[in-house]
Amino acid sequence: MRHRRLLPLLAVLTSLCARPAWGQAVGQAFPQQDVEPIQQALGRVTCPGDPPGNLGSLSCEYTKTMRLQKFFGGSVTDQAVLSASFFGMVAQFRKSPPEWERDWEGLGRRVGTRYGQSFAKGLTVLGVGLIMRDDPRLVDYASDPLIDRKQRQRNPMMGRERRGRTWTRVGHAIVDWATVRKSTPAGDGGRRPNWPLFAGAVASGVTGNLWYPDRLTTRTETSKRIGGSLGTALFASFYNEFQPELGRVLGRMFRRGATSTSPATPASQP
Repeated sequence: MRHRRLLPLLAVLTSLCARPAWGQAVGQAFPQQDVEPIQQALGRVTCPGDPPGNLGSLSCEYTKTMRLQKFFGGSVTDQAVLSASFFGMVAQFRKSPPEWERDWEGLGRRVGTRYGQSFAKGLTVLGVGLIMRDDPRLVDYASDPLIDRKQRQRNPMMGRERRGRTWTRVGHAIVDWATVRKSTPAGDGGRRPNWPLFAGAVASGVTGNLWYPDRLTTRTETSKRIGGSLGTALFASFYNEFQPELGRVLGRMFRRGATSTSPATPASQP
């Protein structure tokens, strides 16, 4: 019995000399109730989405550095340029809007307009997020620390791997889109309306009016762009919630396609 109690401690000491990924394996190999005291002693926490007993996270707080990295990565540098270029070239092929010619100037307008909208959206999300001190990272139903907290306390072995019913998860995906958690060191901050997302969508839709033709600067067209931005965020929330299932479905489709296109092996001759 005494040797069994020493096993988690030996595993933790080994993980300190290894990469942080070893800390994830410790949480999976030993019961959560054995690892949690060790986490507290080492100043580690299990953030939403982490494996049980993770030893690689010091804090779940969404810091200013993380906000700036997301802003520059998604709204200023390569990711923003690639996204604006791709959708700008699609619009160039479709000649949308038709007021802009299908030439280099038209391509520049289409790409530049989308880049400007992305920059305005990212800057607004950054500013409102700093004021609210929110945590915009998506969490699925199984890793949301605010779901069935009492049940998780009664049974520490479930929680992180637990899955809800389909309609329960659909509702959680909508809630995780419409609301946002407060940034806390433990990652269990309460939810409030997702004002950064809504403000960013409005900023993106309105900013487009600076460059689009007059026909596309009406309230109706601006509302369509705002709705499209919110719809994209809602799709991202559903993808985050059902990513394991989608991965399995796509895996079966690709395996089935590879099997159907593989040449048939000739029958062996006696």
